[in-house]
Amino acid sequence: MPIRLNLKKPETPAPVENGVELDAVVFDCDGVLLETISAKLQAYVDWIPEEHTSLQPTFSEHNRRSFGQSRGVQIRYFYEELVKMESVSDVFIESEVQRFTEICEPLCEAAEWAEGARDFVLACNEAGSRTFVLSGTPQEELEGMLQQRDAMELFDGVMGFPITKEEGLERVVQEHGFRPERILFVGDAQRDAEAAQAVGTHFVYRPSEADRPTCPIWNETVNLLELLR
Repeated sequence: MPIRLNLKKPETPAPVENGVELDAVVFDCDGVLLETISAKLQAYVDWIPEEHTSLQPTFSEHNRRSFGQSRGVQIRYFYEELVKMESVSDVFIESEVQRFTEICEPLCEAAEWAEGARDFVLACNEAGSRTFVLSGTPQEELEGMLQQRDAMELFDGVMGFPITKEEGLERVVQEHGFRPERILFVGDAQRDAEAAQAVGTHFVYRPSEADRPTCPIWNETVNLLELLR
């Protein structure tokens, strides 16, 4: 029996009676499963080259606003839009992404599970619903973060960069034969909400240090276990 959650739909002002039955629940990682956003935001600050530290406030605001985009996109934005550097090569961006990763990984190691997140994943598994991770974090690093916490076996699939949020949700639909209306995506950023809307899945917003999505939010909770009640 797939899990049933107390979810609202745009056309209903109250949770659907008897709950919404879901075949799959897809989780963003940073700020949803793990409390790693503050570490990653600090990593961007520490990464900024010394000659460009005056750009830190502007770049930090951009990081919070666009959290969920890959670090390559963020770093390219820094050099092209803020520094106004001409001819930013892919090789240069890759080297800067690697430098960022070396700063970021140690900061993320100590991050705790988000409140209720692990128990909620277990509840989904026990009910027979499939669970997936879909994150803008590079694939290898994402798997490492989950392996460090003995969590890889909790999920039926783990998808990181270069897969986009839309591509990941579409993969769950197409490869597993689930209808979008029987899938939930749990995220904490504008990109997550946009992807859920584009594919037609349910969306639950978990507030984090990332900027709140500007689109309408129908389901919101800090502790995902609240959805079970």
